[in-house]
Amino acid sequence: MKAIILAGGNGRRLGDLTIQLNKHILPVYSKPMIFYPIEMFVGAGITDIMIILGGNSVGPLTELIGDGAKLGASVTYRYQYKADGIAGALKLARDFIGEDRFLVCLGDNVFFDSSQIVLDMIAEAPQDNFVPTAILATCPTDRPQSFGVPTLGPNNEILKITEKPHSPDSNLAITGLYCYDKYIWSVIDSLEPSARLELEISDANNAYIKNGSVKHISCKKPWRDCGDIDALLDCANMVRNLKNASK
Repeated sequence: MKAIILAGGNGRRLGDLTIQLNKHILPVYSKPMIFYPIEMFVGAGITDIMIILGGNSVGPLTELIGDGAKLGASVTYRYQYKADGIAGALKLARDFIGEDRFLVCLGDNVFFDSSQIVLDMIAEAPQDNFVPTAILATCPTDRPQSFGVPTLGPNNEILKITEKPHSPDSNLAITGLYCYDKYIWSVIDSLEPSARLELEISDANNAYIKNGSVKHISCKKPWRDCGDIDALLDCANMVRNLKNASK
């Protein structure tokens, strides 16, 4: 199985920190942000990784990671010239993935489950590739209004996903970790740009939901989206505390 890490965007929510730096090389305590998803995949046995870049200042990131060998991975790169959303970025990896099942992680997400959440998602995936199935990682959060929130049915199935709801149906957030199959390509091809002129991954997920073909795995440990300054600091402190507790 292969993996894609999305490391585009301009990092505007991080203010002056990203004027000259791609946000994904900012430190989260003791190592660069982008190392966390790479190490998460490698720990789950997934070493063939494509990083999709975008925005300015991507040179230092590619110099930092290189071919990925020092992290136990084989890393290739693609550049997203048009900022057309997460689903738009995935289109750049179609020939890299082919028709196999694959995983996607946003480069600013840190999962304290680490590789276990990836292994749980793989275990949940159908053994064949004939029935469309998307698997999403969810996690409890104390600020669901900031994320996509699933509405769950009586059998714990996802009925819909609402982006940044004023009145969330649950305290679960849709994280930035997904597992897709070959049917994602036709789903993306059918998407229309949103008001932001982007191909939204939430629209792709809702297309799977409409067909009753979405599963979700809830993280057993915390998860953080490090896209703003407070979240970046919070995540760094959590990593530090865990390291100190393990000494």
